Amino acid sequence: MSKFLHLAIYFLSIIGCIKETQGTKLSSGFYFIDDTKGVERILEDTQEHFFISPTAITSISTIASVKTEVIKTKVFKKTEKKYGLRFQLNDQGKKAMRVASKKAFEAKQRIALIIDNNLVLAPYMYYEIIDGFFFIQIDLPKEEVKAIEKRIKTAMRIQN
Repeated sequence: MSKFLHLAIYFLSIIGCIKETQGTKLSSGFYFIDDTKGVERILEDTQEHFFISPTAITSISTIASVKTEVIKTKVFKKTEKKYGLRFQLNDQGKKAMRVASKKAFEAKQRIALIIDNNLVLAPYMYYEIIDGFFFIQIDLPKEEVKAIEKRIKTAMRIQN
């Protein structure tokens, strides 16, 4: 066989693998983000591409509650509001997230929140989650954070 034919077959096999990983359905839940391999997803409302580990850290059903929260800070006598989501996990989720958050924190790795096979959030892990409570700050207006909260709660009802 010619070098060109070998190269063409190799290229087509790579394209086939990419399509296969892009077509992989991810259940709603938390996942590790990998720098080089996994299921490719684009973070919603951005052009950022990420590779998601195909095995969930914990499913959406381990979320006991999620709520939009505001953090107010004063900068030069002006109050600024930042919004985010406060999560509480059940016992199963606490155990899984404790191990995963320690690993992600030590590796300065991001985690992914997948809802309905879409990458919704991709925060860095800045601390180990010990007790199952954590906050993810989201640089979006309150209404958009509330919309994400609603999507998570809908996914929680579907899986429970």
